[in-house]
Amino acid sequence: MATPKHSDLNEDPIHEQLEYALAWTMKHRNTVAAVAAVLVLAVAGSSFYLRLQSKREDDASTAFLNGLSALNEGRVDAARGLFTELVEERTGTSAARNAGLYLAHSLLRMGEHDAAEAAYQSYLGSARDDYLRLSAREGIAACAEDAGDWGNAAAAYTTIAAEHAAEADQARNLMAAARCKISAGDPAGARAIYLDIEERFEVAAVDARVARALLGPVGE
Repeated sequence: MATPKHSDLNEDPIHEQLEYALAWTMKHRNTVAAVAAVLVLAVAGSSFYLRLQSKREDDASTAFLNGLSALNEGRVDAARGLFTELVEERTGTSAARNAGLYLAHSLLRMGEHDAAEAAYQSYLGSARDDYLRLSAREGIAACAEDAGDWGNAAAAYTTIAAEHAAEADQARNLMAAARCKISAGDPAGARAIYLDIEERFEVAAVDARVARALLGPVGE
């Protein structure tokens, strides 16, 4: 193969572009240096920001886990404080997104029904996970039950059961609805729900049968 002439190299478009780029860089070397400096600062700033974000996420996750531990150990007031801090001061973190649900759980455990219901409703507006949304809806029904509003609680549990496909979820909420019927002085309504559970849900048939037996014979 013949060695390329100098004139051939000059006609090579890639070679021409490289020469042009080199010439432009040398001519504008001050500008290039300034741009490089800005890029270095931008990369350094981005790295610092990511480190701050990572620390913020880590701190929020630690607070969330501490809140769960406190709630499980019965230190409900401490749990409430940690979840409140997450919701109000650590917005944007992964832990804060679900802290609202556990703040509502804490408030319910403390008997603050109105505040708990408001917290559950607020969480429902941003909840992404279907299971956690279900937990929030059950929490709202539990607020009504715990406050002695058994009619609305029974209706809420029944609605939840009708809108979820999983048998365990349906059976659990129907059992709660029957419990509210009993508290409301409607054993016949509770008995009907227990019979429905026995016929449709094997997972809760035994529990429903025992609960129905505890009601005594029909008419009592």
